[in-house]
Amino acid sequence: MENVEVFTSEGKGRGLKATKEFWASDVIFAERAYSAVVFDRNGIEYLVPPLSHCSSRRMVVARQQPPVTFSLSISSLVNFVCHTCFKRQEKLHRCGQCKFAHYCDRTCQRDAWLSHKNECSAIRRYGKVPNENIRLAARIMWRVEREGTGLTEGCLVSVDDLQNHVEHFGEEEQKELRVDVDTFLQYWPPQSQQFSMQYISHIFGVINCNGFTLSDQRGLQAVGVGIFPNLGLVNHDCWPNCTVIFNNGNHEAVKSMFHTQMRYLFCFSVMRQ
Repeated sequence: MENVEVFTSEGKGRGLKATKEFWASDVIFAERAYSAVVFDRNGIEYLVPPLSHCSSRRMVVARQQPPVTFSLSISSLVNFVCHTCFKRQEKLHRCGQCKFAHYCDRTCQRDAWLSHKNECSAIRRYGKVPNENIRLAARIMWRVEREGTGLTEGCLVSVDDLQNHVEHFGEEEQKELRVDVDTFLQYWPPQSQQFSMQYISHIFGVINCNGFTLSDQRGLQAVGVGIFPNLGLVNHDCWPNCTVIFNNGNHEAVKSMFHTQMRYLFCFSVMRQ
């Protein structure tokens, strides 16, 4: 990340600023998701009623309808979106063990195994597929279990240091958080590293504040959600100087919108729904 550096300013907190000059359409930085999952939408059987996903300033997903049980045979995004590259296709290979994850081909399936291995076992033990909120939190914590809580390669901030804003949750959000944590504890394998309730709540808060939607290869449909630590440092402004491109599955690129000088502060506009 030689093109940018982290700074802290009064009022806006942390942010990113340029360490070099950029011109319009220059790629400021690109990043792969720390963790990402496909939206479940219709077609997943729940132990608990479906919840609204994320109401953060960066990501708004339509609120799920009250408790309805679906079978996995019903048409669903999880059946038509590759769980590795997030491309939408009609015919995908299904994981032979959990019957949940789908992949373009054997290459995508092999690439996903490190992230899916624990998930595959947990789904089979749990007997149901939890919503994307639970699955994303679990994937994040399995990665923390594997790699520790420090900075990962290419990251300017660790997941532990991302903002969660749990203390600002309203009554309804607090209720949803408690249900999420309870469901997570049922889903989380007892043989995996056990995290404190405070840490689990932190991860759900991070997802709420820093979750970004992923689009399919056409860029026309939201198909998943991911955590991008570096992108989470870019501040919002109604007059942005950069834009975020999600056109490669669980990868994003931040591009400059016009000529910017060294030490310039980066910001992008966030659409609210």
